[in-house]
Amino acid sequence: MPVQSRIDRELAEQFKEVAEFKGLSEAEIIRQLIRDYVDATDVDELAEHLRADIERRIKKFKKN
Repeated sequence: MPVQSRIDRELAEQFKEVAEFKGLSEAEIIRQLIRDYVDATDVDELAEHLRADIERRIKKFKKN
């Protein structure tokens, strides 16, 4: 399923310049950025943060 979003003209031009410089398509540059982001994301830390936030919200909800 394709994802669509709008980016500003300046950012779009930067993607185009990087793609031309590296000899890749703009889509390939975006795919690589996403892969790098996912690889750099600590999923366990993110899950722990979300769990703690949910527990805090539940406690707050129970008090009211």
